[in-house]
Amino acid sequence: MTDLYSPDDFDEHLCLKPSVAMILAMMYAARHLVLIFLAYFPGMAGSTGGAFIKEMLSPYLVATDVPALLLLLAWRFRVPESGLFWRALWRHGRALLLLALVAQLVLLATMHWGPMLIEAPRTRGNVLVVSYALLHLYVLGYVLMADRVKAVFGDFPKPAESTPTA
Repeated sequence: MTDLYSPDDFDEHLCLKPSVAMILAMMYAARHLVLIFLAYFPGMAGSTGGAFIKEMLSPYLVATDVPALLLLLAWRFRVPESGLFWRALWRHGRALLLLALVAQLVLLATMHWGPMLIEAPRTRGNVLVVSYALLHLYVLGYVLMADRVKAVFGDFPKPAESTPTA
């Protein structure tokens, strides 16, 4: 593993740091939680953008963001003093992230993209739908195929050793 990465790729605990692409993938998987704040932000009360976001959000999509949010939190708690919950969560992070992305893909395809393509098969909006689907598939493919993602989720700082008291 050390032959593939430079010393800058490791943190102070000698664990492989997530790449920028991996952090962006986790943030992308948690995007609907951010959209909630945009949709219900008081300054957007009279705007049509907020209404569009509210229409596109569903509780199911927000629920699929929870694993990614937990992974972002686990990344912040990736220190030797962390408990078993954060360690177990991080160890299964790749599977959780894939599960979230696949669930989002299924929900988006059945609840939003499919109906949009059926109702208006030849509109400019379909270019956005297809672009969004391709972006989602790209992120899914990255998490599935990138060796660094697998290596980072397999690496967590060793538990802090307790110092003997005299």
